[in-house]
Amino acid sequence: MPAPRPALASLLTALLTALLVGHAAACGDPCTNTERARVRSPDGRREAVVFGRACGAKTGVSAQVALVAPGERAVGVGNVFAAERDVPVAVRWEGATTLVVRYRGAGEVGTRPQIDDVRLRYDSLDVP
Repeated sequence: MPAPRPALASLLTALLTALLVGHAAACGDPCTNTERARVRSPDGRREAVVFGRACGAKTGVSAQVALVAPGERAVGVGNVFAAERDVPVAVRWEGATTLVVRYRGAGEVGTRPQIDDVRLRYDSLDVP
């Protein structure tokens, strides 16, 4: 016996809604992060990840750095450093609680002085 039309319409509506919600959740962040380097702290408690973040053809790639737990991916915008464009960036640890970020030609740069117990130092190679 065929299903009544109202039940079929409700089923189709529920399926379409589930598909749209699933698609929106999967496409929440249109940007992609491509890891370039990963440097573990001397005590092994965290890693500095240097990556390029691309958010579409019109914006290009920006160089970024994130501080993460060992093996964790850098997700979203870098929590340590975010440059306006793609520039050379290198990181190194000075002990277990100081991370040095060296960069060149970054233009506008987003930085912060500290994350948890890790002190962050920034060295622009453009400064004479």
